[in-house]
Amino acid sequence: MAITGFNRAVGWSNFGTVRSRPPGEGEDAKITVRARPLTWAVVESRDGDWTIPSVQMTISVSRAESWAVRDSQTDDLLHHEQGHFDISALGFRGLY
Repeated sequence: MAITGFNRAVGWSNFGTVRSRPPGEGEDAKITVRARPLTWAVVESRDGDWTIPSVQMTISVSRAESWAVRDSQTDDLLHHEQGHFDISALGFRGLY
């Protein structure tokens, strides 16, 4: 089994840039984290139980769905968004 992208440092290049917050948004940035199973295998045992003996997953930032207000791109905000990535990655690792 393999998981890649878990220990990733996010940067402003992972975000699209907007001039102001989109309608209904209360923050100056939004990060969308995805986990894509690249390959997996499922095997049924003799007693009818199913197992997944092989999984490969990549955790990444969806740049198309992540944005930041241009004039708000500070080190503190990027650190905050890194926290969102890390929490998501921990959740995906738990699922894995």
